[in-house]
Amino acid sequence: MTLETIQYHLEDMKERLSGTPDFALGLLQEVKGQLVYIHNDNYQNTSAIIDMETNTIVAASGSRYEDSRQDLNELLNGKLLRNAKYIIDGGAFKYYTDACGRTRKAVTILSDSIDIQHGQRPKYAASGKAKQSSDDFSHIIGCSLMAPHEAINIVCLNWRLNREVMGPIESFLAAPIRAKAHYRLSLMVKLDYPTSSSRPISIHYQAELLSNVASGSFKFAFDNCIEP
Repeated sequence: MTLETIQYHLEDMKERLSGTPDFALGLLQEVKGQLVYIHNDNYQNTSAIIDMETNTIVAASGSRYEDSRQDLNELLNGKLLRNAKYIIDGGAFKYYTDACGRTRKAVTILSDSIDIQHGQRPKYAASGKAKQSSDDFSHIIGCSLMAPHEAINIVCLNWRLNREVMGPIESFLAAPIRAKAHYRLSLMVKLDYPTSSSRPISIHYQAELLSNVASGSFKFAFDNCIEP
């Protein structure tokens, strides 16, 4: 990862948000050998620490306010850095990108003892990916598991897969969160893509849940079919 690459992504973010009220690029500064992107006053969640040597980005997702698209961390909401590791919300969520900047793997280990470092969730979620008419915009890790709403955690899935398969699985995994029970959840999601599309062709899902409300471990692989 180079400084020029990071500046290119910041310019892409500026172009993407150029029609949004009060958007202006923040400051990119070097602090103790790392780059720190500091938000402007109107986009207070758009900030990150970037380690160019390890291709690692540390950031917080979510929102401080409830009624504005500005509450998303826009560094996680557009083009992602290639072959990078994103550590989100104090390490509760980790995302890995491929050589095209697509999310190829997402990992979380959650428990009732972990304090996830984000604010209130925004009403607006990211969109704009390669969506088919039979697709939903779907969270890679479900929002019921307190995962980010930004594009780093969103892909296009066949609506049946999203609603009839992924939805019930995520509901089961979120049961102890809803019940405010003691629990521990480990979850890994891997995505396979064709050469030139941001729409995955398959999704691999591995989870283990321990709690007194619901427990189980499972491993699934699903094809992300396109309906005629």
